[in-house]
Amino acid sequence: MSAAAGGAMQVEGTRGRPDRAAEKGAARPVSLANKVFDLPGPIPLQRSYIVASTPRCGGTFLCTRLWATGVLGAPAEYFGYQKQLATKMMARLKASSPADYLGKLLACRTSKNGVFGMNMEFNDFDEALRRFPGMLAVLSPITYIYVDRKDQLSQAAFMAKSVQTDAGPSKPRREPAVLRYDRDLISKWLGRIERQKLGWMRWFEGNGIVPFKVTYEDFITKPGAVVRSIVELLGVENNEPQKLRVALAERPTDRTSTQWAARFERETTSGIEYEETAAAIAAKSAADHVKTERKAPHVFDRYDEIKGTPAAPVAAKRMRHRYDAIIACNRDLFKNARVLDIRSGDGRWCLAALDAGAAHVVGIEGQQRTVDAASNAFGKLGVKPESYQFVNNTIFEALNSFSPAAFDLILCRELSSDPHFFFKCLWRLRPKNIVLDTKIIGRKEPVAVFKVKQQEKAGATARRRISSLNAIPNHALITVLCGYFGFRCRVIDWRALGIIDWTGVHDYERDRRHTYVLDQIAR
Repeated sequence: MSAAAGGAMQVEGTRGRPDRAAEKGAARPVSLANKVFDLPGPIPLQRSYIVASTPRCGGTFLCTRLWATGVLGAPAEYFGYQKQLATKMMARLKASSPADYLGKLLACRTSKNGVFGMNMEFNDFDEALRRFPGMLAVLSPITYIYVDRKDQLSQAAFMAKSVQTDAGPSKPRREPAVLRYDRDLISKWLGRIERQKLGWMRWFEGNGIVPFKVTYEDFITKPGAVVRSIVELLGVENNEPQKLRVALAERPTDRTSTQWAARFERETTSGIEYEETAAAIAAKSAADHVKTERKAPHVFDRYDEIKGTPAAPVAAKRMRHRYDAIIACNRDLFKNARVLDIRSGDGRWCLAALDAGAAHVVGIEGQQRTVDAASNAFGKLGVKPESYQFVNNTIFEALNSFSPAAFDLILCRELSSDPHFFFKCLWRLRPKNIVLDTKIIGRKEPVAVFKVKQQEKAGATARRRISSLNAIPNHALITVLCGYFGFRCRVIDWRALGIIDWTGVHDYERDRRHTYVLDQIAR
């Protein structure tokens, strides 16, 4: 059975029965403690798994996708003693003890192939073992899946928001909360999250366990691949999935927590505590129903404002979506990185790289007039001269002029006319990562199609026609070249970016263009 990769919580039907709430048009989510989510049983336990998580790391989001496979049980936070699901589940099952509760859980939440799973933060895990020391023996054999989130600051900011909006089981929220940025609260949650992570690490090390690690950032960009890897890890890829009811959790991220995290980092770096003004919080978000800080202008908007030539609406929309895939999804690669931008054009992607945290950026551009325009724009924007350099040269001559390991990250938004030689040049430079965005043709064997592109260019006395040769590879060729030159290749999942209107980016929607992230394999 298929499951959506994100969006608001939705309930999928089971065994041909429609969901009654959906029939009435109700948006009210159904509690996971409800017996409608029970699986037919009891089924003898064959194996179990524990999703080892921390607050707001995406553990719930992951578990509902594992549940939707139909072969991995019905994982949820069954042992959070102070949490709503656990208290409701214990009451419904009339559990007389932790051992009785676990036995009844296994009877109603184990899939027909004998797999049972649950999601546990370390504090809940530690408390469950204290109350029921024999829990792990009952669940044996156990596979541990550790969910980590690299952006711990956004994770803490999300929790700081959650404690203001989540009223708890005894006090249901009736009106939208008015959110307040609280630097001390974010700092407190940073500490709590760090202690939970440390608790898991110490417990794994002390018990000689190497967990299967999943990062929030990877799972959000490619949920299908992560779920498949877990299915294979547990050896159930050939099991027949059963039809069941699934409550799909929302993606654990939002604009407010991102803004709070950015403000917290600004304040701790500068030592200045910024005041929220009435103008900054006046606008009310229709999506979140909360008051929030005004969002800073997009880096491309700032660039267009300086140039005085804003892009057409469709072109601007396309650039925003490409920014999300090329820069935003890979922001951790840019921090303090030395970046090379191939075909830097007017310099907007160089500016975006610096805005994302790059320490220095070099742009390669073949036309001197374009290089001069980019340099002038950077001067008007007040970009520090020591943080960038524009080079007027052909691609291959420029690439061969740089020393190996001169760059941490290389950006390339189109493959060159000679893919093999191009990859050879990249291999010589030994960057840690490459972000490659290129056209793709739909063929199975590793091939590239060469096309001649002609354009007219005005000269000093007359117009002249210029021809250039472009190579369009297929996915198989990119994979082969990556393997040969020692790069691990992964594809950004554009369908996970939350795009509703694909106007301007239909080539990505139809798999005619891909965004790749290449990681250097140690050699």
